[in-house]
Amino acid sequence: MSAPDVRGRLRALVDEALVVTEGPPVEAAPEEDLFLPEVLDSIGLVTLLGMIEDEWGVRFDDRELTLDLLESLDGLAATIASRVAAAGRKG
Repeated sequence: MSAPDVRGRLRALVDEALVVTEGPPVEAAPEEDLFLPEVLDSIGLVTLLGMIEDEWGVRFDDRELTLDLLESLDGLAATIASRVAAAGRKG
């Protein structure tokens, strides 16, 4: 699974996380910081991480949850795609 494939599904999961947390839909650009108040708050982030685990089986421990990881949709998608490939899953 490529990072662009993951990015498309991740974009939908961000929108779902916003619905779950009752946030309004946003149009974050792929390179835009996800962890901004107008994109994801802490509850939205926890919701999104659960969705990522359900979708791809990818988990992030507390030490990994840095601003670098959440810097952009592109970066997060690339990390997920890399982990899925390393685990030999098809996503």
